[in-house]
Amino acid sequence: MVDCETASSGCDGGYLNMAFEYAKTVGLVSDKIYPYKGKNQQCQTSLINNNTYKITDYKTCGYGSLCNDDTWYSMLKSGPFVVHMDASSPKMQLYLFGLLDLTDCKSPNHAIVSNGWDSTWVFNTEYIHLRNSWGKTWGELRIFRVAYKPNSNKTCFITSTGILPLI
Repeated sequence: MVDCETASSGCDGGYLNMAFEYAKTVGLVSDKIYPYKGKNQQCQTSLINNNTYKITDYKTCGYGSLCNDDTWYSMLKSGPFVVHMDASSPKMQLYLFGLLDLTDCKSPNHAIVSNGWDSTWVFNTEYIHLRNSWGKTWGELRIFRVAYKPNSNKTCFITSTGILPLI
């Protein structure tokens, strides 16, 4: 999508609503057919033809509407969805494994996928499972966990926005 949908400024933070409109009208291809490279490239239209999956619509939380914990959690229970976060913190940039406790956040600047929520005795807290786009060598094979603190802004904006694709 970063290569072909240029209106949303993909690698420069991106506008999720434009990306989801593209997914509705043009469609998306799987990562196996068109692997994500983590940089802007020329659109490979030959890989897209006849291999697209379109969404019917999308549900938003926090973009002009209230995104409270209950709304965000109900979206999470419906399946993976896209959220924004502040990814500029050194803790985030240098993450290898474990549970991130992000407290030095300024403004949302990066889109990621939220794909789970759990609690365990190992961390003695609830946490959010997330998938990043910075390559398989970052974090735990692109996966990371952020401590969840209900009704607070201690999740670097992760729980203040969300866009859920509807199929």
